[in-house]
Amino acid sequence: MIGASSISEMFRQYAARLMSVTKQPVSRVRPAEGTSVATMSAEQRQMSDKKMANDLDRIIEAEMLLAYD
Repeated sequence: MIGASSISEMFRQYAARLMSVTKQPVSRVRPAEGTSVATMSAEQRQMSDKKMANDLDRIIEAEMLLAYD
């Protein structure tokens, strides 16, 4: 099983690559200052997960475009 820290690192790497290709920022809902993901509401976590999924879709699309360049 992949640990949370390695997933975060993979996301950061893909986000940097996506930004270099699309010039669009990658967003992720962050918990309010002084709180953690564990204290985020279920709705906030769901919204954050949806944003990450959309960003990953953009990453995959960008990777496919790069593969055919």
